[in-house]
This record gives sequence, C-alpha cells and structure tokens, in this order.
Amino acid sequence: MPARQRFRLALLAFCLSFALRLAWAAWSQVTPVSDFRGYDLLAVHWLDTGVLGAPGHYAYRTPGYPAFLALIYTVFGHSWKAVALVQAFLGGLTSALTAVLATYVLSSRGSLLAGLLHALSPTALAYIPVLASENVAVFLLMAGLLLVAVARRASGRGANGAGLASGLLLGLVLLVRPAAVFFAPAWVFLLAYAPTRRRLVLLPAALAVAAAALVISPWLVRNHRLGLGPMTLSTAGGVNLAMGNNDLAVTGGYIREAQATVDTENLTEVEADKAYRKAAIDWIRAHPGRYFALCATRLIRLLGVEPDWWAARYLLPEIVNDRLLHGTGGGKLSPDSHPNGASARVDRIRAYSKLLLTGIRAVIAPLILLSLVLSFSRWRQHLIVVLPVLSYVVGLTLTYVQIRFRELVDPLLFILLAAFLADTLFGSHELGEWLNRRQKAVVGATLIMITLGVHASGLATSIYRLSPPH
Repeated sequence: MPARQRFRLALLAFCLSFALRLAWAAWSQVTPVSDFRGYDLLAVHWLDTGVLGAPGHYAYRTPGYPAFLALIYTVFGHSWKAVALVQAFLGGLTSALTAVLATYVLSSRGSLLAGLLHALSPTALAYIPVLASENVAVFLLMAGLLLVAVARRASGRGANGAGLASGLLLGLVLLVRPAAVFFAPAWVFLLAYAPTRRRLVLLPAALAVAAAALVISPWLVRNHRLGLGPMTLSTAGGVNLAMGNNDLAVTGGYIREAQATVDTENLTEVEADKAYRKAAIDWIRAHPGRYFALCATRLIRLLGVEPDWWAARYLLPEIVNDRLLHGTGGGKLSPDSHPNGASARVDRIRAYSKLLLTGIRAVIAPLILLSLVLSFSRWRQHLIVVLPVLSYVVGLTLTYVQIRFRELVDPLLFILLAAFLADTLFGSHELGEWLNRRQKAVVGATLIMITLGVHASGLATSIYRLSPPH
C-alpha cells in the first residue's frame, strides 16, 4: 500500500478517535482510586522529593507511568484533567497506529475498520480520564509493533534501524507495564523471521534486545544500588503470581486475602517478592490439576464475555456520580443527603454500564475467536498480529489475569475482527477461503446467538470462576 494512502487512513482514524476522546475527556470527572491513586501519589512524591517510591515499595511500580504523570504535572500543574486530555491525544494516535499496522495485513477498507473499532471501543474511551498505565502502554506497544512490521518488509540498514527503534519502544513498554514482557518472545521472533525471506535474520532481533536492555538498564542499576538486585524490574510479579495461584483462588486474578498466607514480616522488598513467588510455585507443584483449571479460567476471562469492571465503573463518569463514589471538591455525597435516591441512581448506572459492556463483548468475542481460527489459513500474512496476541495471552494465562490487562491486546484483536467484517461486508478474502462470504456470516451469527443465549440463561456463570476448593 502506498505511503500516502496509509497516511490518509491514519489521519481519518486519528481525527475521529481524537474528537471522541477529546469530548470525553472534557466532559468526564474521575477521582483516582486504587492503583490509579497510587500512580498519582508516586508522581507527586517524585516531584516533591526526587525519590520514586518509599521503603518497602521502591520497585513495586515501574517508573514509566509515574514519569509520564510527573511530566504533565510539571507543565500543567497537578491537574487530572490535563492528564485526560493528553491521554485523549495518545488514544487518537493509537487508533491511527492500529489502522496503519492493519495495512500490513488487510486491505484499505479492512484497515480503516480496524482503526474505527479501536476509536469506538467503549473500554478504551472509559480509560481516557483514568490515571491508568494502559493509556500509555498500548500506544507504545502499537508503535513498536508497527516498527516490527516495517523491519520485516525492509532489508539491510532499514531492517536494522527499524528493529533497533522497536527495541527502544519495547523497553519503554516494560517500564510502563512489566506484564508486557509476555509480548517479548513474539517481538523477537517476528524480527528474526519473516516468511518472505524463509530464513532467520538475527541482527534486527539482536539490536532490538540490546536497545530494550539499554532502556531499562538505568532502572535496573538504580534498583541494584537500593539493594534490590541487578535484575529486579518490578517487585509486583511475585505477589501477583501468589494471588492468582493459591488455595483461595477461583478466578486466577486479584485476591487480597491470599497475601496474608505468606509470611513476609521482617523481609526486604526483594525477599518478600521471592517469598510470594516461591509460595506460588510450590502451590502449583502441589496442585497441578487445580492450577490447570485456573489457567483455563484465566484464558476464558481474557477472551470471553466478562466485562471490564473498571471500564464499567467509569463508562458514565459524571461529576455527580464521581462525588457520590469518591468525593471531590464538594465532598462525598450520601444517600441521606440525597433522599431522591442518588446512591441508587449510581448503582443503576454502574449496573447498566456493566450490562452494556457484557452485551458488546457477547457480540465481538465469538467473532474475534472465529477470526483467530480462520486467520491460520493465511498464517504468514497474519503472523504480525496473531503471534503477539498468542504470546501475551499465553503468558497471562499461565500466571495472573485482571480483565483490564485485555486493553493491551484489544487493538490487535480488532484487526482480526476487522478482517472478518471486511470479508462479510465487502466479500473480500482477508481471512482466506475456508469459508465463503455467506458461510462466514452464518457461522458468525450462529456463534453470537449461542453466546447470547448461554450468558443470558446464566449457564456461563461457572466458566468464569471455579468452585471453591474443598
């Protein structure tokens, strides 16, 4: 595809996406809580003292997203609204990058659909005003994978330069979201192997690995000087692994009670991380059947219909709802101070938001899975999209999952979904010819109806959560 046509597709996707996100950011009111409040406090403390973190939590959070917030606060002051506006711009760029990356896999119409799917994604919109690292991580990820696609088409210095640049972005992604390490195997393989060459070309991959190591090395050196060891990227991995794999685990994700099962008193930060990790590994060895059941649950949660709870919470981030939930400016409101049922109103809005996201997922999840299966008929063409998806999903499946982790892989899944839509709407052959246009439409519609029926009847409830252990 000519560069000019790619630019036009990217510009169209960006304009629509940025306009939606700009309006959303201007209208929304979100008070940071939980992890999001933690990022805010880290950035403020860093600006005030010059130190990131505190004793016992020096490396629990990587520096990428706190640095992003600190930079915005330096320029605009301590303004959450400013963060939302900057993240709206990054979201628009991410939609554009999704469309451009899709051009290496799909036709122009399919590529535009991919960009529009991300632009209209309700979960991506909901995260715009939230101080969540997903906003930055997904932008860096898509930019890096686009450079991987460029390197695979280029040769000589072009391939080496694109590989080096992609490695720099991979390093930045790791500093923002350490879980992105699960993309690394696919990243390196894609740089080393291109089906058109039918041979390994190791230099671009080696340059990418070296560049990523160079980017994260100052953070590793800093952690080593603090006594955390030279290879400590984050000390959150151990506790996450322990929360996802223990006697109390039923979803394979967050469960605070599991932290109390590991004695970390009088341990240093890195010793506590190792203790959690050891406890999880020992439990997995002792309970292989339960572990594999948790892995299956994690996989279903990632690719299934379960909605993102945080996105549902902020899908309608009005100021009244925000004050009722968290308290901002005028203070926290209560049902007593609003006899007309303000608390019940917020509960209804959150329930409707969750139902809306569930309905959307019930439609797109089966189509995405069907698209993933059909893409194997042209695996060489779709490898740049499918392999990172599989690498990331498998890594999370084996370790720990929260539904919001889905945000990093959604743009890639939207490319596959766009391929299916292009085939059924325009009669193209983006996903090969295993099924013709009509057959794809019939199979897709059938899967949607089955999914809607199973979830509406409540039969699917048990597949997203295991029964408590005896």
